[in-house]
Amino acid sequence: MKTTISLDNTVLEQLLTYTQAKTTKESIAKAIEEYIRFKQRQELLDCRGAVDIEDNWQALRDLERPS
Repeated sequence: MKTTISLDNTVLEQLLTYTQAKTTKESIAKAIEEYIRFKQRQELLDCRGAVDIEDNWQALRDLERPS
């Protein structure tokens, strides 16, 4: 997809420095990917405590062993 955007040169220079990308396109793509990963981690952390998991790994392991 092709999109035209206007960015502040100072911000763009910082982005190029932090991403260590060779091109503006690459640096913006990296920044977007990192933001998406950040939001996904945030969603997972928001679920913390919402799932009740039983600590029964030993019983499950015993069931897998042949008699």
